[in-house]
Amino acid sequence: MAERLVPGMVRSGRRLAWLAAAVVALSGCACRSKAEPSGFEHVVDLYNRNAVVATPTLVGNGIGTAVGAPLAIVAGCLAAPVALFSGETFEQVGGRVFDHTVWASAYAGGFVFGTLFVPISQAFPEDPDYCFED
Repeated sequence: MAERLVPGMVRSGRRLAWLAAAVVALSGCACRSKAEPSGFEHVVDLYNRNAVVATPTLVGNGIGTAVGAPLAIVAGCLAAPVALFSGETFEQVGGRVFDHTVWASAYAGGFVFGTLFVPISQAFPEDPDYCFED
């Protein structure tokens, strides 16, 4: 069982590095889907209303990612024994670790930095950035 765990850890480590870079570059504040928002997406879209709010939110997401990455490394080390004894793969356990450390801290940082600029952004025209779409 341990021999199937180690290659998974190496692959997951590379994925984690790419995902961490993606979080910094494309964190949820700075892009919006062209699909009609529903539920909580209306609130998230406030943080991408225009550059006035998206820029500080992106900075907060970057800082949150920097805080969450070391936590993910420590938690990832703890995820290996959990995967070994739970019967789940390291990718399954590591994915949850990534979600609960890096993504959560990135969004929290964006919330902290961007919230002050949401009311100010209302004074300027809406000009969101749409990611992953032409």
